[in-house]
Amino acid sequence: MGLNIKEGGFWNGSNFGKGVIIGVLDSGILPNHPSFSDEGVPPPPARWKGKCEFNGTNCNNKIIGAKIFQGGRRQMGPGPFDVSGHGTHTASKAAGNFVKDAGGFGNAKGTAAGMAPYAHLAIYKICFDYGCGESDILAAIDSAVDDGVDVLSLSFAEVSLPFYHSGLAAFRAMQRGIVVSCSAGNSGPGRSTMLNEAPWILTVGASTIDRSIRATTKLGNGEEYMMVNPNPSLKISIRSHCCLLFTLAQMVMLYHLPLISKA
Repeated sequence: MGLNIKEGGFWNGSNFGKGVIIGVLDSGILPNHPSFSDEGVPPPPARWKGKCEFNGTNCNNKIIGAKIFQGGRRQMGPGPFDVSGHGTHTASKAAGNFVKDAGGFGNAKGTAAGMAPYAHLAIYKICFDYGCGESDILAAIDSAVDDGVDVLSLSFAEVSLPFYHSGLAAFRAMQRGIVVSCSAGNSGPGRSTMLNEAPWILTVGASTIDRSIRATTKLGNGEEYMMVNPNPSLKISIRSHCCLLFTLAQMVMLYHLPLISKA
């Protein structure tokens, strides 16, 4: 995909998502995470109409919108802070800024970044301990459309429902020129396991990586053993909601191509 800072390709060609606003409907966000620094991120476009309702300095050029919807209506408070961590990791994979010297337990050391590191984020908290309410989802999508997002990311689903029941809000967003990207769910690969399958939704399935997770175990007698995942040929599954980042990257690139027009 050309996702290399030092080389040419789609990433450089898209200007790393500058000027694109990604609306994330999820469990909120932890705004003090280094992925949400606004270093290198320009101010939001003049067309942006939303509000960032975090108290203090949690709003910046990266997080330009933050709202809470509960009980089918907008709620006021200290801001849509993330408790579960789900919304934070989906937002960072979509538009997390560059974070140097990142890694996990000694593995995969390097620079971490979302697929559109200079894009803006608008956060709509609609998921709580009890789940994600349908009325809150609808209210948040309506708000995001009016606020002026370019892309909507929804990384949740429970059951497959008729299009007229689950996809009308996304259809309205699509009519307004907004790309709605949703996860296909965490089931599969059997039949009838896909979720969010309305034809006007960009539904994203799971992917895999071939990386081995390694660790060294040192025994009391000083002997050391290299531990590798039990089946090296078994690829590590990446759940579908994580793979929204690939789709979001493609959408960010499209918005910067001269032959693509946006309403």
